Amino acid sequence: MKQSCKPLPFMIGSSLTGLLRETVSLDYPDKFFYFLDQLSDATLLPPAGDDGHEPPLELALSSGIIEDTEALARIKMSLALSAATPKLEAFYNYYESIHGEGHGANCESWVDWYGEVACDKEVLARLVDDKLKNVSKNSSAMYV
Repeated sequence: MKQSCKPLPFMIGSSLTGLLRETVSLDYPDKFFYFLDQLSDATLLPPAGDDGHEPPLELALSSGIIEDTEALARIKMSLALSAATPKLEAFYNYYESIHGEGHGANCESWVDWYGEVACDKEVLARLVDDKLKNVSKNSSAMYV
């Protein structure tokens, strides 16, 4: 199966795992993080090859993420139609507009913590600590 639309800039040259992950989550949003965990485990997937989405889809089916062959057919159709692309483009454009030229552009990876960017764990720990201090000053319960 080949994708018919142009890939997003951050997906060029990749295996489009993000598109697959988001497409599966359209049908099974409650299993998104479990599927992400499965995809991150190198022992569960063979190295990327020419068979495209088939190994991750087989993994999702065998691990119970995709519940039956009808759902698998629906997900394959959604992949062919690029059903998750608008969602991915919206997230990409949101973060590109906020952090594209900003501090996050200088980081290999980063966390947006209530509008502030943390490029490393020390800065993130400080931001979290500051947030917790502000919350504890203003209320007895923390709601995040």
